[in-house]
Amino acid sequence: MSVLRFRVTALLVAGLGTAAFTDEIPLFAVPVPTALRCESLEHPLGIDAPRPRLSWRLTTRDATGRGQRQTAYQVLVASTPEALARGTGDRWDSGRVQNDQSVQVEYAGTALASGQECYWKVRVWDAEGRASPWSDTARWTMGLLQARDWTGHWIAGPSLRDPDGQTFPVLRKEFQRDRAVRRATLYVASLGYHRIEVNGRRVGDHEFDPVQSDYRRRVYYVTHDVTSCLVAGENGIGAALGSGWHGKGLPGVTDQRPALRLELIVDCQDGSQSRVASDASWKADVGPVRLLGGLRHGGGDFGVEIYDARREQPGWNQVGFDDSAWKPAVVLQPPPIACSAQMIAPNRVVSRLRTVAVSEPQPGRYLLDFGTNLTGRLRMKITGASGREIGFVYYASHTGDPRMLNEDFKQADRYICRGGPDEEFASPFNWRAFRFVLVTGLERKPSHSDAVAELITTDLPRCGTFECSDAVLNRLHELVVHTFRCTTLGGIQVDCPHRERLGYGAEGQGGLPQAVYNFDAAAFYAKWARDFQDGQDTDSGLVYYTAPFRIHSGGGPAWSGACIVYPWNVYLFYGDKRVLADGYP
Repeated sequence: MSVLRFRVTALLVAGLGTAAFTDEIPLFAVPVPTALRCESLEHPLGIDAPRPRLSWRLTTRDATGRGQRQTAYQVLVASTPEALARGTGDRWDSGRVQNDQSVQVEYAGTALASGQECYWKVRVWDAEGRASPWSDTARWTMGLLQARDWTGHWIAGPSLRDPDGQTFPVLRKEFQRDRAVRRATLYVASLGYHRIEVNGRRVGDHEFDPVQSDYRRRVYYVTHDVTSCLVAGENGIGAALGSGWHGKGLPGVTDQRPALRLELIVDCQDGSQSRVASDASWKADVGPVRLLGGLRHGGGDFGVEIYDARREQPGWNQVGFDDSAWKPAVVLQPPPIACSAQMIAPNRVVSRLRTVAVSEPQPGRYLLDFGTNLTGRLRMKITGASGREIGFVYYASHTGDPRMLNEDFKQADRYICRGGPDEEFASPFNWRAFRFVLVTGLERKPSHSDAVAELITTDLPRCGTFECSDAVLNRLHELVVHTFRCTTLGGIQVDCPHRERLGYGAEGQGGLPQAVYNFDAAAFYAKWARDFQDGQDTDSGLVYYTAPFRIHSGGGPAWSGACIVYPWNVYLFYGDKRVLADGYP
């Protein structure tokens, strides 16, 4: 179907309701394809759908375009941008297809293999049979489609007993690049969270990768283009790991240690290919992060993250670092589960808030007020002698009254100073839900420029807006959008981001109607539908109340009914029939 998106402004007149609408979109004479998507994502890397679905949106140039429609389309998919520019679809040339379909157009070209690049464009014909210009070029790449495409092993740091909590490892590897690189692609899966750096540069802007999954069935891998990160000669790659949801007691977790599986594939200009994969040749050591306490089977305690800056090792993620004191990485043999592409928007920092007030309710105890509840983390500049401990307690608030701080839900962190300039605390592997932060242990009262609150969410593109003449309704709408962002992390919507953090089916269904109008949420709900399918009991057929981490509490059929409601709404709103087929028993 052809879709023309527009913005509507409503004028509310007392006693009359909606009195007038004004169409504010510029209209064009001949529809032109824009906003190209593959599997509902823009320029996705490393997808594992063997026959991807393609979509586009139509725009027109002037008022004579009113009533226009698509009557036919042609899609070209090529292996290189040069071939596409010549008009050669060496992977697929659909020819002229007499159809008004502009969403979920299934690729029907040559069979796609792991790692392949696909460049594509589309043109359409209008109601008078006139052809549009070609769209701009879009791109997608294929991921690792078969288990045999992975040569890397699951690796972890050595088992270490620390009376002060569970330690998180850092791992590293150096490798040689002696040929000109055409493309370098990094595939990363982890049991728990990971952060990757190449030659001292952080790879990507994702937070809390990979998104959540049922560890009995699958884990997701993330794909990055790291061509620009490599240099001639020696290169270094480093990984920092955190436990995330890979905790003791959860289904599928057989070894509590966070683990890494990595595959770096380097395609050279001369046609050769080389690989760097996770194996026993990697070196491992204890990183600066450890967790005190932790996941308590359904919520209420997600641990105190302690960041000991004295354990930082400058240069650990670069070439030439002396790792002679580090130990060999441990190769693990976790139960075999699917390693699937993370085909969903990642978690990202989407906004940053400064303090609106900094007070000292008691001597040496400083209260930071960020003016609104949010989910994410605190980022704060720190000054202190080596070994000085800074404490953080996080409070959400229903009232905004700093005298009524009782919603901390055991949310706390600690930072131990290394001593010296330019210290900064920002929790790498845990989020908090808060408005207020109580800080202790500082040498002086913090200024407004010392601290920022980072809102982190699954970064779904915004596709709808609402605006009317009633400021209260406008504010209410933005509160709904903000709340959805604050409860949407890891590819699910949680019931509460501080206490339980679980993907309850009924709460998700409650948020769905506004989500599909405000956000491009097709991939999001398709992924969450898969979570419920993964969590279904194979013997009894029982679907649990939460996904991807199933628990035996709360609710009834309405909660489990998400396994039906999510796919059905993805079909209704986005035309995706495959999500229905995947969920059919």
